[in-house]
Amino acid sequence: MGSKRHRSKIILVCLLPLFFGQCINDSPFDAEQEFCSAVQKEEYQSLLPLTDRFLAQLSGNLSDLEKIEKLNDWLSQKTCITHTEVFCVSCMFSLPPQSRVFVTFSNNGQSAHKVLDILMSDPPRVARIFENNFQDN
Repeated sequence: MGSKRHRSKIILVCLLPLFFGQCINDSPFDAEQEFCSAVQKEEYQSLLPLTDRFLAQLSGNLSDLEKIEKLNDWLSQKTCITHTEVFCVSCMFSLPPQSRVFVTFSNNGQSAHKVLDILMSDPPRVARIFENNFQDN
C-alpha cells in the first residue's frame, strides 16, 4: 500500500511542470505588451528574439510561403503595427535563402518604416531589422 502511494506522488510531481510550466509568460496579451513596449521605446532590435520565438513555433511542414504569411498575419495583429507587406519569399540568395517583410510601426503618432529580413532556416529566424529608406509604406 505504501509503495503505491509513493509511486502516485512521484507521478504527480513529474506531471506538475507539464500543467503549470508554460503558463507564466506565454499569454498572447503578455507577448503583445512586450512587443509593443519595445516599439514604444524604439528598441527595435529587442523585437528579434520575440519574433524568433513566434517563428520557432511554426510547423516544419509548412512551406516558406506559408511561414512568411503566418508571420505577416502575426505582425499585422499587433496594435503598434499599422501596415505589413510581404516583399518576397526566399528571394534573397543566401544559404539558407532569405525573405523580406516591410513593417510600419506606430509610436506616439509617428510612423517608423522598417524591413525584416527572415532567414528561412529550420526554424526560420530574423536575420536583421533595419530602416526602410526605399519605400513609404
